[in-house]
Amino acid sequence: MKKPKKEEDYLGLMVLISLLLVFLGFVLYPYALWPWYLGVVDALMVTLIGLGIYYLFIQEKFKLLSIGLLIIFLFLNLSHYLPWPLEQGFSSDPANLRTRLAVVDSVYQDANEKGMKILTFAPYVYDYPYQYLIWWRAKTKYNYLPEEYFYLTDQTPYVPAKEEADEIIPSKKSECDYLIIEPFESQEKWFWDWRYRFPEAKKIWEIGRTRVEKLCD
Repeated sequence: MKKPKKEEDYLGLMVLISLLLVFLGFVLYPYALWPWYLGVVDALMVTLIGLGIYYLFIQEKFKLLSIGLLIIFLFLNLSHYLPWPLEQGFSSDPANLRTRLAVVDSVYQDANEKGMKILTFAPYVYDYPYQYLIWWRAKTKYNYLPEEYFYLTDQTPYVPAKEEADEIIPSKKSECDYLIIEPFESQEKWFWDWRYRFPEAKKIWEIGRTRVEKLCD
């Protein structure tokens, strides 16, 4: 008698098919393939590894092995994204939430309740994470928004309902501009095209691998 398949079997099959489709999609994709496009592959691989550990775990003789593999997997992967519990610094990953919040806070603290503009360079061009974090920090902690906060002024709006959300929080007229610069990886040419639009920095500091430039005295 044929053994019926479990939900886990179908999930594993779906993950394998998804990986195959993603691979074929990347092969046929005619444009540049940037590293952040591979996030879906990471998610699928984690699911596949999790299923493998699950199948080991349900067999009594492999329980210790599966627990050991799970601990090793968590240790090797979390160490890339989270700082050690007793470490005073920040993760080297500029996308780390703790790092980004510290960057936003450092700009507000340097502005000392004065108005400012914040322009952000991110290797994926559109600075969605900082758009949302700046707005949220303004609402919950500092009670005012920058006069402008974009990757570049005079651009077509790219954040849904941004104008409506900005009306909820007062803003202050800018007395200084700040640049938030994440590592530009393979986007060096685009970075310099962006950076040359602004004057020389008067003050520079770094949090993790993210650089902040203050453009006024």
